[in-house]
Amino acid sequence: MGFGGDLDRIKLQQQFLSSLIRKMKSSGNTEHRRRRREIP
Repeated sequence: MGFGGDLDRIKLQQQFLSSLIRKMKSSGNTEHRRRRREIP
């Protein structure tokens, strides 16, 4: 890996999370989230 390995990992994680959030928003998972909140 070498110098800047952590920064590269952080960038990859941010890209992964943002794409995951985008997928969740676009696939209509809001219904799923609402149901999960009702579970104690």
